[in-house]
Amino acid sequence: INITALTVLGDTGFRPALIASENWQYSDNLSWYRGGHTFKFGFEAVRRRYNLLQSTAAHGIYDVTGIYTQNIIAAARTGLGAADALLGVPSSGNINALAGVRGFRRTEFVWFVQDSWKLSQALTLTWGLRYELFPGFPWVEVYDRQANFLPHLGDIFVVGSPELPERSATRTERNNFGPRLGLAYKLGASTVLRAAYGIFYSGESVPETNLPGVNPPFTGSVGFVNNQADFAGARRFNQGFPLSTTGSFPATGAQLFTIERDFALPYTQQWNAGLQRQLNTSLVLSANYVGAKGTSLVLGPNINQPRPGPGAVAARRPWPRFNNIAEIATAGSSTYHSLQVSGERRMQRGLSLLVSYTWSHAIDNGGFIGNRQDLLNLAAEKANADIDLRHRLAVSYTWELPFFTRNRVLGGWRTNGIASFYGGLPFTVSSAINTLNGSGNQRADRRGQGSLPRDQRTLNRYFDIAAFAVPGQFLFGNAARNIVTGPGTVQFDQSFFKSFAFDQERRYTMEFRAELFNIFNTPQFNNPASGIGNPTAGQITTAGSKPTFQRTSRQVQFALKFYF
Repeated sequence: INITALTVLGDTGFRPALIASENWQYSDNLSWYRGGHTFKFGFEAVRRRYNLLQSTAAHGIYDVTGIYTQNIIAAARTGLGAADALLGVPSSGNINALAGVRGFRRTEFVWFVQDSWKLSQALTLTWGLRYELFPGFPWVEVYDRQANFLPHLGDIFVVGSPELPERSATRTERNNFGPRLGLAYKLGASTVLRAAYGIFYSGESVPETNLPGVNPPFTGSVGFVNNQADFAGARRFNQGFPLSTTGSFPATGAQLFTIERDFALPYTQQWNAGLQRQLNTSLVLSANYVGAKGTSLVLGPNINQPRPGPGAVAARRPWPRFNNIAEIATAGSSTYHSLQVSGERRMQRGLSLLVSYTWSHAIDNGGFIGNRQDLLNLAAEKANADIDLRHRLAVSYTWELPFFTRNRVLGGWRTNGIASFYGGLPFTVSSAINTLNGSGNQRADRRGQGSLPRDQRTLNRYFDIAAFAVPGQFLFGNAARNIVTGPGTVQFDQSFFKSFAFDQERRYTMEFRAELFNIFNTPQFNNPASGIGNPTAGQITTAGSKPTFQRTSRQVQFALKFYF
């Protein structure tokens, strides 16, 4: 139960989960040397078997957003999720049902050829071509228990039917050619110029819980969206979900999942150019420009999004017969540009040091997770990417401590250290009070800059919430995605190692290791609450990410290893 401004109640989605997978892989490679050429040829085949029993909401999900305690005429500062919960009326809900384990299968093929051609002592040219084929992408189900929604026909069809003859629900794309080109040119005795370009395809790992394997008539996903202006006719908690009692899974009223029939395999163009210069026997400097362009990236829009407005929600959908329709679409795109500079002092006199700095900018038009605000306006989603990290400085070193070097007990210590300084990640300012009457996510209206000067930011007011407002009734918010940047990261990690030998030949050794992460216990604050209308908007209430071991609080661990 998701109640706006409160902690989630109950179990999370995607449970229970029974997953069994195995991959069979065959590869063969051949190298041929002729003159200044080094040719490589290769082939690979992968057979994937994936058995799954899982759905997005097997126990049911309710969303309570405060639409029934909201002033429709002037929504700002009105509406409370907890109050709607006490009234017993959610804004929407959905539940999934499964009828057995699904057996998904797929085979992938790769062929490649590559030549490294040494034209002279100073110039080496590398070129190649890779071809990838994914028949049956994303999956074929062993008993064809899949059905796909076809927008041009406005209905759902079982795979293998005349309308949908492909067992995987998609046509196989056959033009996945990935060229490679690179060069290395020596400019004098101590400077090297390198440049490269390539196209790389990705057999995208789309969650099976969002694919045609969870559609009627084989499985069921039903939901409802209440009309904000019809409190008396709203579906209440005590009515439960609109489940069928016939034992079958009807399509009418179902929440569907679909994938583009002409699914284009996502690919990335990557390129780089840089100089590397050796100043002396131990010091190396490098500067590189690195760029990338993502095309046909996977998005997950609700193609049955109702248009904002008054009246019943279903009547405002493109296909009123169905609930939300989550599509696997390949309309995504991204760009990435970066300047990467580093200086390395290789091990000398027991000390090595590496300093690297990256300035970068990542832009995209959304991702698979997180629906777009307006289905009909994909251009409005183009903004800083969720992973847009502008500045990153890292300093790392290894030092063999020069103390008690002749003492087998007290000497032989080694230490490693990493100091990390990152900028913050961007976030979107949304509207916690939804005024669209069932039309999905809503961003806030932007009235000012939003960001605060560094000396004015506090845990209780990290950005200027007065620069944003709840949009008017039935209006999308005008704020763009990811326009405010969250807190950065400052972290120091340290480790100490000591090796003890039990014999002269070092056949038996013991290693003691102490590792300290975030040694100064610097708080690693997360982004603030960003829902305008939420009492906690602008406040930072959490720090670190324990599940991913990222940006942690101080952690200390010890280990002993015995080598023999």
